[in-house]
Amino acid sequence: MCKSNTPPLLAVEVVRTGEACPFTNERIAFELRQGEVVWLRGASGAGKSFTCLHLAGLAELPDATVHAQWSSAVPVAERVGFLFQKGVLIDSLNLAENVALALRASGRPCTQSAIAKILSEVGLSAQADGGKMPGQLSGGMLRRAALAQILAQGKRVVVLDEPFVGLDPPVADEVGKLIRAVAARARCAFVLVSHMEERARSLAPAQIVTLERARPEDP
Repeated sequence: MCKSNTPPLLAVEVVRTGEACPFTNERIAFELRQGEVVWLRGASGAGKSFTCLHLAGLAELPDATVHAQWSSAVPVAERVGFLFQKGVLIDSLNLAENVALALRASGRPCTQSAIAKILSEVGLSAQADGGKMPGQLSGGMLRRAALAQILAQGKRVVVLDEPFVGLDPPVADEVGKLIRAVAARARCAFVLVSHMEERARSLAPAQIVTLERARPEDP
C-alpha cells in the first residue's frame, strides 16, 4: 500500500443540492491514491454506484454538485474502469482474445508476452487459461478475467461493484486476496462498492464513506 502523503490520483467532493439526490449527506469527500482502497458503503439505493458512474462520465448524479480533481499524470483514457459482478467478456472470444481486444482498444502493445503478463498479474495462465471461452470460466475466474481487462486498459481508478456477491466463501476469499495483491503492486486505486461488511474490511480500506439513503426502503 502507498503512503497517505502520496499525491492523490483523484480527489472527489460531492455536495447535495436537492431532494432528488439519492443520499441525505450534505457533503461527502474522499481521495484515491495509488494502491489504496476507498469503500463506499450504505443501503441499496443510497447512490454508491451512481456516484461512481458519474465519476466515469456514464451518468449524472441528480441534485448534486460533483467536483472531481484528477491528477495531471492521469490521461483521460486511463481514468475509470469498472469490475462488474458478471464481467464484460465477449462470449465469442476466448480469454486471451478478450485481453488482446482490451490492449488494442487502449492503444497498448498487443503481443503474446503482454497478454501473458496481464493474465499472470491476476493469477491466470496464458497457456492453461488463455484458450478458455467465457462460458468455461468459474465465478472466481470471471472476476480475475474482468480485472485483467481493466489492467490491460491501464485504468488508474478501478470501481469494484459488489465483487463478492454470488461467490462461495472460498472463492470470495480468493478474490479478496487477488484485490489486495493487485492493490499492492499496481498503479491503480480502487473504489469498493459493497454491503458485505466483513469482506470489505478485509481489504483494509484507507477511507470509508457512508452514504445515508434519502428514500425509505420499499415495503
